[in-house]
Amino acid sequence: MKKQMRELRIDPDFQSLSPQMDAEEWMALEDSIRAHGCVEPVAVWNKTIVDGHKRYAICQKYGIPFAVQKMEFESKNEAARWILGRLLSCPGMSKYERAEIILRYAPFLHKKTEQRKPITLSAESARRGPKQGKTRERLARMAGVSHGTLDKVKYVGEYGDQVIIGKLRRGELSIHRAFCIVWRQKNAWRLGGLSG
Repeated sequence: MKKQMRELRIDPDFQSLSPQMDAEEWMALEDSIRAHGCVEPVAVWNKTIVDGHKRYAICQKYGIPFAVQKMEFESKNEAARWILGRLLSCPGMSKYERAEIILRYAPFLHKKTEQRKPITLSAESARRGPKQGKTRERLARMAGVSHGTLDKVKYVGEYGDQVIIGKLRRGELSIHRAFCIVWRQKNAWRLGGLSG
């Protein structure tokens, strides 16, 4: 594949499926690309990146040529499913990372049109409708966790700080322990009032 500089489109929905990196991981990737070039091609569908957003950003920043692998999909949902399958097949991924990726993928399951609404996963089980409950169960199965664990990941993602999330990604904290820490931090005012 020929390497060259080119302008590609970025779809925020596809980009949101990309795994998160902390500053140290980003620097390692940047150093590798600067030293050895962009080894893996950027996958595109209709000139839109479906895989390789971070490699593309680094190549654009430093003027490093890169190869493109053209992909064919019938729809945006099919492209999203391909991205998801690629991400979930990565070895060594923690349960937290799998659940985090699945939660970002949830809108593609819920609606097939561009006017989709994100699926809401909350700790309030009683408020769920039957359709949403089925989707929640499906997402949990795809992530390889229970629906309760998926809810905890959602909660930590919404209210946890980067230190807690970093520890989860590195396997230094369990999902349950992180959830308990974040819940206590968020509800400290309530807990303080009860003890006084």
